[in-house]
Amino acid sequence: MLESIYDVRSGDMSNLKGEGEQKLEHAGPGIFLAVPYFGYSRQDKRFQRGEVVSAKLLARLLTRRCDGMVVLDLHAPAVLDDLDVPVSFVSSMPEIAIHLQQLVKPDFVLSPDKGAIERASHVAKAIGCNFSYLEKTRIDAHTIEHKAKDLDVDGAIVAIVDDMISTGGTICKASDALRRQGAKAIHAACTHGLFTGGAITRLANHVDGVHATDSLPNPRSVVSGAPAIARGVNDLIDRVL
Repeated sequence: MLESIYDVRSGDMSNLKGEGEQKLEHAGPGIFLAVPYFGYSRQDKRFQRGEVVSAKLLARLLTRRCDGMVVLDLHAPAVLDDLDVPVSFVSSMPEIAIHLQQLVKPDFVLSPDKGAIERASHVAKAIGCNFSYLEKTRIDAHTIEHKAKDLDVDGAIVAIVDDMISTGGTICKASDALRRQGAKAIHAACTHGLFTGGAITRLANHVDGVHATDSLPNPRSVVSGAPAIARGVNDLIDRVL
């Protein structure tokens, strides 16, 4: 099934609906599906009338012939609440924290928005430093201002932590806000390094380092997602078997 999941990441689900099901057709009980990067994870609600919730549809396809699923750092876990099989939501933030502590030694951890504060909190507590998030204020239909919230980062090494980096635009704006407050060095870390539309080049002009896991192939893969996946499999074994 791993190659089927890879096809889904590139937008092709034909393998998932065909070959993937054939591979599992005669398998017995105890099949757990591990999904390092869940395609369509940001399609977790209807953005237009009549539109399907792609994340929910994909999850139902994936779980038709398995007894449980492990998902790594899903963008919005609530979208999978009503599946017919148990789902273990796991995170690579513990491993990212270890990596950052060994290589970067941050003085402060920042979430690019309030919605991702739990991840920043986990990393900061593991490292033993303070954390916060950026406030977003919409100026007009096309402009969002990112403002640091009660931060003291003058002369500090800051790690910006999120579940994924796509174009890098949010990270760049967060970095600019930190620079204005005197941050000495800024590193960006995420589980899923999508890095689309020239993101690596864009980020290089704003941060001092970019760190991602190997949840999907990317040029900044420096942390293994395997330990988190293993934790999820063990959790399912305890719950299902």
